[in-house]
Amino acid sequence: MKKSLLLAFFLSSLSSFSLSVQADDACEAVLCMFSKMEKSAVSECASAEKEFFGINVFEDDDDEKFDAEKTLEKRQEFLQQCKDADKDTISKILDNFGRKQGSKE
Repeated sequence: MKKSLLLAFFLSSLSSFSLSVQADDACEAVLCMFSKMEKSAVSECASAEKEFFGINVFEDDDDEKFDAEKTLEKRQEFLQQCKDADKDTISKILDNFGRKQGSKE
């Protein structure tokens, strides 16, 4: 019984760590995509931009047909993980970059 409780505690703390890292990544992406939108891109933002533009959704029946609306939804879900980000800022980022196809890498 003690082992089960300990394992449950360990797994829950691991999952919260993972969510925290994702939220940090999302906040970095918000800052970097906002700076890109404002034409003041920063070289340190390459990985955050790659992560953002790496979110691409293609239609189920055709791996080559980009689905801009579903991509927008997924990118919105990602950016909203940053609880400190202003909703208007996220909205502006998505208006500018939310539907653009990124690299297939």
